[in-house]
Amino acid sequence: MERRLVLLVGKKSYPIVTSLEEEEVQEAAGLVRSLVDSLDPSLSQDERLFLASMSLSSQLLKLLGDLERLVEGDLE
Repeated sequence: MERRLVLLVGKKSYPIVTSLEEEEVQEAAGLVRSLVDSLDPSLSQDERLFLASMSLSSQLLKLLGDLERLVEGDLE
């Protein structure tokens, strides 16, 4: 079931439509908010969102690599 939510990140609200449970969306948004809030406040909202997305992407790629090595039995 799709639901409409409005997420506040930084100084802006972002309306979204999602099939995820609201709790999952709020947890993900909380991670984004934490990263955005940890960045230099003199940067624009767009710059901080971009840097947060790059950080999350980097973490995801590392975890995917770790998972792949774990499945192959190579994780130390």
